[in-house]
Amino acid sequence: RTSCVHCARLRSKFRPFMLPPKWDDFPNSNDARCACGIWTLLAMAFIGYLSVATISFGESLQLPDQEDVYEVERQLPPVWIRLCELAALQAAINYSIFDHLVAKGRVNYVLPNGTEESFGVDFNVSQPEIFRPTPDFRCKRFSLNMRMPEEALMPYHVFEVGIQEPFHSKLSAMNGLYTRGLFFGPSLAENATNPHACQEEHLLKMWVPSSKLPGLRNVVMNVAPSQALWSDSLGGRQGAPCDDTHFFADISMVPEATVHGLDTKKFENQSVTARATLRMVVPISHQEIQVFHFHNDLVANTLSYIGKLVSATVIFKLMVSIFPQIRQKRYHFLTIIPWLSLGYESLEFEPLIDKSLP
Repeated sequence: RTSCVHCARLRSKFRPFMLPPKWDDFPNSNDARCACGIWTLLAMAFIGYLSVATISFGESLQLPDQEDVYEVERQLPPVWIRLCELAALQAAINYSIFDHLVAKGRVNYVLPNGTEESFGVDFNVSQPEIFRPTPDFRCKRFSLNMRMPEEALMPYHVFEVGIQEPFHSKLSAMNGLYTRGLFFGPSLAENATNPHACQEEHLLKMWVPSSKLPGLRNVVMNVAPSQALWSDSLGGRQGAPCDDTHFFADISMVPEATVHGLDTKKFENQSVTARATLRMVVPISHQEIQVFHFHNDLVANTLSYIGKLVSATVIFKLMVSIFPQIRQKRYHFLTIIPWLSLGYESLEFEPLIDKSLP
């Protein structure tokens, strides 16, 4: 029995913190309405504050809150060239540049002893699978799959591209001496569809000369080898949007100047065989990689969330000072406001001892 009495007292002690005021504890019904209204507002504030804090905490777990940028010296992964066409245009004209593509690659570098090394290969353009870095483009990519020696000086990659003729009329320019519709760009990503690499490595556009024109059109692409890493304070990768990846940042194109005064008419009816006519050079002057390290501090975010919960609890605890403990005495407002029917004046007729107490 003693235990039951003790539990009853504990329930009465903590009731004001957990439950709304009891209607029967107020001699004035207007006082009861006002008290319940205040309790409802405080409860809504507590729930709203707690909901916002919880949503903010959930978002903080999915977004890195720190970014460190530094440089490291390491061997670069293989360099790729991406060749793309517009998916909508390809479907509209039922013509794919990939079916008429000629491509080859070469890498050159110098060793400290003065030896110059060069390796080249003709790409099998039908072998790579088509991928889509974005819904707008259909792409293939090619690489020599070579890692430069760490001691290599001034390495650069050369990719040469041509399109078999005749060009499709929708893509032809300048009486068939150029073709449009080819987009290209270098890549350092191991995964062709890595979202971060696809976002950073934007594509470039240039007309591809016909095989009727002499020589090749040269394009130099300036790039900054980079890497994106994600980690959290517990040793994992919470909040990482994708796998860690290498990529080329700050891609820019420096094409050769357009040749003015060239008599193109004498090349229009010339018969030629398909060959590479556009040369893309990717020079890499060093083996340094700029690292973008995104860090998610889970410990700090969790402690911040706990602090918000404590703050919300303190706000809700204010109800204890507004509503006295149950069964102490019948509730009434300290201030009497007759024109609002709030308050209770006839206190002298109440019994001195609360008979409801055990």
